[in-house]
Amino acid sequence: MTLRGIADLYLYPNALTVVRVSGAELREWLEHSARVFAQVTPGAAGPQSLLDPRVATYNFDVIHGLTWAIDLSRPPRTDADGRIVTPDGGRIVDLAFEGRPVAPDRPFLVVTNNYRADGGGRFPGLGSDKVAQRAPDTNRDVVMAWVAAQSAVDLAPTRPWRFAPLGRPTTVAFDSGPAARARLADVPGLVEIAATREGYARFAFEVG
Repeated sequence: MTLRGIADLYLYPNALTVVRVSGAELREWLEHSARVFAQVTPGAAGPQSLLDPRVATYNFDVIHGLTWAIDLSRPPRTDADGRIVTPDGGRIVDLAFEGRPVAPDRPFLVVTNNYRADGGGRFPGLGSDKVAQRAPDTNRDVVMAWVAAQSAVDLAPTRPWRFAPLGRPTTVAFDSGPAARARLADVPGLVEIAATREGYARFAFEVG
């Protein structure tokens, strides 16, 4: 692995930043992140779109150390500006830390980048007033330093989140590059269903 290859894992020159948030704010962070997925109707005939094309996929955050599920049958809790538009519900279920439910008042320190910490993506509960520490290092440099310090790097995938069961078999689909065909065996149940006119391939899987 070359340093250039490692740098490709993190394209932007963001700086390492630590924010202090509560369990409730952590949940809202993940709720806003889950906007990337479209709402689906459980058991509906035919494939339904998995992704909402209006939401940039780089605003889908995964916070390691937590586990949670996303209920696709529920509408997004926030709008593009981070305002709560579904006050009586949410998509994030079974949110846990170290195997225990996350209490709303529990404090957390989350390592992120300055873009997100300072309000990039308009995530509710984030902003400069939440910053606990700013490091002089870029996220890219931290990744490269960590890899260089390891005798070996475990590349086994981690899956901290999942889709919540919908009660009825529901097929969802998304478009990706044709090269993704080579990775179908890595995801049980994922199949190609069509080639699009734009040169993409359409893939589908079932959410139970």
